[in-house]
Amino acid sequence: MDASDAEGQLPGCWRPELGQLIALHGCAALEDMAAEHRRALLRANPCDAGAVVAALGMESDAPFPSLPPIRTVSPVGRRRRESG
Repeated sequence: MDASDAEGQLPGCWRPELGQLIALHGCAALEDMAAEHRRALLRANPCDAGAVVAALGMESDAPFPSLPPIRTVSPVGRRRRESG
């Protein structure tokens, strides 16, 4: 999957059930998050994943103010940060 025009960070993703993929996507500001939601909703193929994506759902959450930012420690996350 690729979305070269996407903004923000991808600190993690996981497969909770067969056929599902949950991606944790982070933005620096609420305006950036709203722009990403608009981008995904207005594109016919928001993740450039072709027919693989049957449904797309989005939720918005904010971190607890007392916690440090999420750090990516997996090799996949490192490759994404280094290439971006």
